[in-house]
Amino acid sequence: MNKNNILNKRKMAKGITGLLLCFALIISVSIPFVSAEVSYDEKRPAYSKGDLNGDGNITAADYMIIKRIFLGTYRPNIKQSYAADTNSDGEITAVDYMVLKRYFFKTYYFSPEVMKEQIPPTDEQFDKIKEDYAEYIKLKVGAEHFSSLTKEDIVIDEYCGHYNGCYALFICHRETMFLTVITTEIIAGYKFVYSNSQTFMIYKDSEFYNVKTAFDNGLISKEDVYDLSWYA
Repeated sequence: MNKNNILNKRKMAKGITGLLLCFALIISVSIPFVSAEVSYDEKRPAYSKGDLNGDGNITAADYMIIKRIFLGTYRPNIKQSYAADTNSDGEITAVDYMVLKRYFFKTYYFSPEVMKEQIPPTDEQFDKIKEDYAEYIKLKVGAEHFSSLTKEDIVIDEYCGHYNGCYALFICHRETMFLTVITTEIIAGYKFVYSNSQTFMIYKDSEFYNVKTAFDNGLISKEDVYDLSWYA
């Protein structure tokens, strides 16, 4: 073996070692060691952080689900998406998989955070929301275009929960419910992607706000925005 080959192999070995050290550094920063005494055998709330199958435990089944989500071979529901984001950065990445796996092997602990409880409005409250949205559309677009708009023309596609006295929901009127224009925006550091046909609105005291305006005006917190980002 000549001298050049030996030098090339040494350089390659150093390069691989450097990459491994960089990877270890990234993981160590992203997943800090937890030395405090904690209980890994506690029963956790269903679909809290790490519990992707909702059984109240973190098992090998959970990290197999999160691995499939990351690889794009499994489509999670909203609660599973929230539970998969173990480090609460608004994304599901390889770091989340490593965090969950380390919890399973009892080398890293994270608290069992859950999404805010959804308290659905009554039928009367839903009717009031629809009536107010019909008036909101008339003011926004012009009454001459929607003079006959009533609550029966309003569609609430999805109710997303009650946050700080506000109702979060996807709502539209029937004439726009089949539009496919996609909107993407970053609010409080979290990504929202949704169709313009189903406007994501925050409703409080008969007034409607988009999510960004509601956050900027202090109606909802950054933690609320984080929860809501999984619906969009």
